[in-house]
Amino acid sequence: MDQSKPELPSEVISILDTYHRNKYVRKAAGGDDIQMRRLLDALRAGDRIATAKELKACYEKAETEGHRKSRSLIFIPTNC
Repeated sequence: MDQSKPELPSEVISILDTYHRNKYVRKAAGGDDIQMRRLLDALRAGDRIATAKELKACYEKAETEGHRKSRSLIFIPTNC
């Protein structure tokens, strides 16, 4: 029996509710209110390049390798 995950059709769109979106944004930003605002603004605008830039900035600000790992594992869809 094949236990791999089924492929989703390309038309499927992931949507996060506001609570979970904010939870992931807060974790990615490490609680930095300014960084959170910038990331949320990029997400709301649907700007993938700005979102990636802000996520990279969050990663670079992380103080330890553990923080960097937790921030780099966060995937936030840009359709929020």
